[in-house]
Amino acid sequence: MVALAAVRAQNASFAAQKHANDVCVFVGATNGIGESTLKAMLTLLATPTVYVVGRSASRWQTQHEQLRQLNTQAKFNFVEAEISTIRGVDEACKQIKTTANKIDYLCMSAGYFPIVGQIKTPEGLEQCFTLSYWSRIRFLHNLLEPLQQSPRPRIMSILAGGHETQLLEHDMGLENSWTIPNFAKQSATMKVLTFHRFAAQNPNMTLIHTWPGFVLTDVERKPKPGASSNFLWRWTFPFLRSLGRVIMSFKAIPLGESGQRHAYLLTNEGFGPGVFRFNEYCEASPKSEILENYVEEGKQEQVWEFTNATWEKALATWKS
Repeated sequence: MVALAAVRAQNASFAAQKHANDVCVFVGATNGIGESTLKAMLTLLATPTVYVVGRSASRWQTQHEQLRQLNTQAKFNFVEAEISTIRGVDEACKQIKTTANKIDYLCMSAGYFPIVGQIKTPEGLEQCFTLSYWSRIRFLHNLLEPLQQSPRPRIMSILAGGHETQLLEHDMGLENSWTIPNFAKQSATMKVLTFHRFAAQNPNMTLIHTWPGFVLTDVERKPKPGASSNFLWRWTFPFLRSLGRVIMSFKAIPLGESGQRHAYLLTNEGFGPGVFRFNEYCEASPKSEILENYVEEGKQEQVWEFTNATWEKALATWKS
């Protein structure tokens, strides 16, 4: 475990170096862990340009005022987009690239735990899987050119680092085997394998996959069971959610601490380039023999081919 005091000391040391003119893109930073990480980053960078991708321009107005107080020298750009669709990601990236000649930091945290079951997007993909994998990798793919213009681009995906496991190769998209455990493991494994592909082609790039642990965030904004859900589940869900919040209040990592730890990982020059996996306390996740074998076998190419095919199928729904 990296002590919080050590995290704060490293962050203070980084801030003292007066890093100027860095460009950051935050996807999913309008609340929760992503927002907390953004707030921490604003205290570490001298004159950053920040792009925040979110769904609500009205919500951004309130958030913008709060962020400006943390760094009066920062330049903010809000990109309104629906990133649960691949088309929405493409539109957001197109807007970012009109003014961003380089990107130094790309932090992605949008998503939620699918306790209400599957929700399909207009493109026919499962929403939680999309936010966790399909959209995040699409952002990385689309923004690759400006990332390559940075001397030390750093990419972070906050979700399930260290929880990678055996790949369900027979059903890569989980069309016939979707369960919560399968979703969590499959999206994590596919993401890290794809990260390895990007790292091999971009030797100065640092790609980080983290597990944030249990953090008490604004779960009220997450999807809830709909009318089509099981009657008993719809009535027990509020109770279980409240019980979970009570338990979390004793065991959860404070939101501010989570943001500081993720900012520490984003800016720490003690590791990189390459692919890294960390737990909630900034410790490197144990080596995975399964992942190492997959990379040696070139399994990341199979995942990449399937990813591209899925994107094309999703985008084709808008043409019909």
